[in-house]
Amino acid sequence: MIDVEPGLLREQWAANKVFAEAPHPDARTAEGLALLREISSPPPPVTVLTPTEQRIVGPGGEIRLRVFIPEGEPKGVVMRVHGGGFAAGRPEDDDAVNDVLARASQVVVISPEYRLVPDVTVREQIEDCVTAARWMIERYPTRKLLLGGISAGAHLAAATLIRLRGEAGFERIVGAQLDSGVYDLSQTPSARRATGETPVLGRTILDSVVEISLPGWDSERRRDPSVSPLFADLAGMPPALLTVGELDPLVDDSAFLAARWELAGNEATLEIWPGCPHAFTNMGAPLAMPALARIAAWMDARIGA
Repeated sequence: MIDVEPGLLREQWAANKVFAEAPHPDARTAEGLALLREISSPPPPVTVLTPTEQRIVGPGGEIRLRVFIPEGEPKGVVMRVHGGGFAAGRPEDDDAVNDVLARASQVVVISPEYRLVPDVTVREQIEDCVTAARWMIERYPTRKLLLGGISAGAHLAAATLIRLRGEAGFERIVGAQLDSGVYDLSQTPSARRATGETPVLGRTILDSVVEISLPGWDSERRRDPSVSPLFADLAGMPPALLTVGELDPLVDDSAFLAARWELAGNEATLEIWPGCPHAFTNMGAPLAMPALARIAAWMDARIGA
């Protein structure tokens, strides 16, 4: 658990009262899916850096990449996958965070767009992210690389790392920055305790997005290592920073994955932020900037290692 200044913690608890008023749409219905997509993608913020876009060929058509390039010579490259419960979201949703990280750590930040469920399953989304990561490895052959994401994007980033292991260029991936991720699609104990009162990510959203992400799969099948990174062979993974809020129903996902990451012989740093809900770093929460500062410092250390 991270120690924080008491005044900031009080501000965080005040902000949680606002987060608690957010709707909990059921993504299994057309209306709920539309609402989830609406609340997941507010208008993009104004950023200091101006993002550019590229398009690459993916397994299901073009993949759009939103890219933040810092001023001066980049020290490294980060592919950071957006969240949205697999069913919502777009690269623009992370503009504010990607802009901060690009400038703070002097890195190129690439955010890939991937196909959304229920039009595809999680397996196809992993393929999209693997394609984008391979492009990054080929496009920046002399740079140190990091892979990360937030919420569903952290899941896709972890699954992508597992798929890339052993391929040419994988050794240049020096870190995995995983924020508020879901790593067990059969649901960990903290996820199963979520209710309708849980801020940001409640029972209805959790259940519905998993069901439409892997239709017809029961809990046992959802533990398949190809879709649930917690159950995969994690040997040979790069050092990882796992960031999560204390109130996030996915807090066990991060804690369990950090433990398994280390048991597999890798380095893992787990940071649990008190009083914080799911994906707090991407919502302008009072503790978001202190958490992002620690993420940037960790990335600096990895790129310089």
